[in-house]
Amino acid sequence: MTLEEHSLYRALTGRRPLVECVIPAAFNIGLIAGTPTLVQAGLELAADPGICLRFPAELEALDAEVVIIDTPPALTIELTLALYAADIVIVPVGLSRWTVAAYQVIADRLCVIEKTTGRPVRLLALADIVTEREAEILRKIPGWTMMQAAIYESAAIRNATNNGTALKDTGKAWNWYSDLAGEVMN
Repeated sequence: MTLEEHSLYRALTGRRPLVECVIPAAFNIGLIAGTPTLVQAGLELAADPGICLRFPAELEALDAEVVIIDTPPALTIELTLALYAADIVIVPVGLSRWTVAAYQVIADRLCVIEKTTGRPVRLLALADIVTEREAEILRKIPGWTMMQAAIYESAAIRNATNNGTALKDTGKAWNWYSDLAGEVMN
């Protein structure tokens, strides 16, 4: 089995059922790879608006307790499909005008999706890669639903990301993600 044969691109373009693309991992977790070919999906699916309604149904067929979809920070087909399938959308925000503007773009897209599907989606802002002071400023912005959890600037996170290693389960950064997971599950 190769990642490409079981990639999200194959599922989205109808080359393989989504359920067959799940790769088992540890702790009863399954993954579906987003390989470089995924960039082609937008072009191929541009003429298929029905994918926005079929994709959520395919996710339901996975019979998973929780599905987490990580998308590029751009208005791509991947983001659109994730928004149509979501019950909760978490937008990472930092203290810059661009992330504040990006939050509003997502809020506007979710309004269109709710009008289309009749299904509301909960939108949350997550203070991400911020200082404690910046997180407090973000929490005071009116009109947002801010999560209590926050991911602060951290050398441990940067190093784990750059090295492809796990965070130490005894560190502060681990606790931030643990708090985030607990808040999402509740």
